[in-house]
Amino acid sequence: MNDLVSSATSAIKIVGRLREINKNIANAEFSNALADLAMELSELKIQVAGLLEENDELKRKLADKKKTSLIFKDYAYFTDSGDGPFCPGCYDSASKSIRLSRLTKEFSVFGTHKCPSCDETFSET
Repeated sequence: MNDLVSSATSAIKIVGRLREINKNIANAEFSNALADLAMELSELKIQVAGLLEENDELKRKLADKKKTSLIFKDYAYFTDSGDGPFCPGCYDSASKSIRLSRLTKEFSVFGTHKCPSCDETFSET
């Protein structure tokens, strides 16, 4: 992504050089096109900088989310604060924290919780 910013900066420098060349040509249509190009490149550079900031923020959030350690107890994973239960199959195979849904009494023969992602059922011990 930083390459995009440096490319936009290089393109803006090229526009500056073209402006110097244009002084010798004195063509109004070329001057207007050059001004439009410079404006578009400046806007592009601003957008890329915003995307870089957003990307860094999302990377930090993702890293923070991955730092949350889950602890396996009884039949599922829970956070240190007791949040959960999370599906052990989804977490072990794909590192996904999928919250288990509690089954109603009618389905208690199959277990107490079900994963909405992998459809596995689990029972409290």
